[in-house]
Amino acid sequence: MCGNNTKQRIADALRQMMKTRPFHKISVQSLMDETNMKRQSFYYHFQDTREVLEWICRKQLTEKLLSYQAPLLEQILYALKLVDQDRDFYRQVTRAVHQDAMYRFGDEILCPWLSRYFYQCDDHRLLTPNQAFVVEFVSKAAINYCIQFLRSREPLDEALARERITALLDVFRGAEFQLSGEFCRCGRITEAF
Repeated sequence: MCGNNTKQRIADALRQMMKTRPFHKISVQSLMDETNMKRQSFYYHFQDTREVLEWICRKQLTEKLLSYQAPLLEQILYALKLVDQDRDFYRQVTRAVHQDAMYRFGDEILCPWLSRYFYQCDDHRLLTPNQAFVVEFVSKAAINYCIQFLRSREPLDEALARERITALLDVFRGAEFQLSGEFCRCGRITEAF
């Protein structure tokens, strides 16, 4: 059996089981019983059930979001819509996965977007330490906001989200020009335009 097909079957079974029971009550054995596969097949592909959750998130979110080319506002709204479409699942993910894993996952998506927005830099690893701090700080704040959004029972109000994200981005846009009249790009300081 093909590796990705096996992974997908395990992931599908986990998602299905999570509809009827809490994640922490799903064992590797019960998951593999659901797939009609041997337990050893699980450990060939994953270390534990949390790793399955991370794999699902990468397949459903990361691949879609990193390939979505649009202005930052639209990227953020697209991310919120994707998460909102499968909100019950992602709500359980926020409860099941350690917060550090959430940050790592979110940073993979947000750091490149924010580096491009703030510093016109496609590779956030090229940022100065201060620039990296700004990008990571904003990324962590956005991840926390998304977690709170998922845990709330409020439906996504796209118009309100657009308005608030625009207001936030306007603050950042204004702040970048107040930084001693200079504008930083990928570790270099240039005149503000």
